[in-house]
Amino acid sequence: MVLLEPLQMDAGLATYETFDEAGYLAANEDVARGVAVGGFKNGRDHFDQFGHREMRRQRKVADLRDFRQKKLEHFRACIDESLPHIKIDGKYNFLTERMREELRISPTVNVSYADYDGEHLEFV
Repeated sequence: MVLLEPLQMDAGLATYETFDEAGYLAANEDVARGVAVGGFKNGRDHFDQFGHREMRRQRKVADLRDFRQKKLEHFRACIDESLPHIKIDGKYNFLTERMREELRISPTVNVSYADYDGEHLEFV
């Protein structure tokens, strides 16, 4: 088995000088949800109102894309593309509409976040 190199995804504290919209939303799932439902215009709106005082962090989104690509390559042999699926932005989705209905899966924004330590990141 080939293990992936650990990836430092934390870009540190978001500041007025270093603020990155995509990185801020990637690190703050609650803010991303708030933007998605219209509670904030964007991540910067939240940062200006609250985030700078809360000392919110942000991620290096480019590294996250690279990490996802490496992860996909790592598991490519396990992916059965003969099954019904859709692929959006390099991400596979094998949940058919029928499965969603049968399992009562609600549509949602991808808000998963895991702060993996080195050991778990190596496994993933």
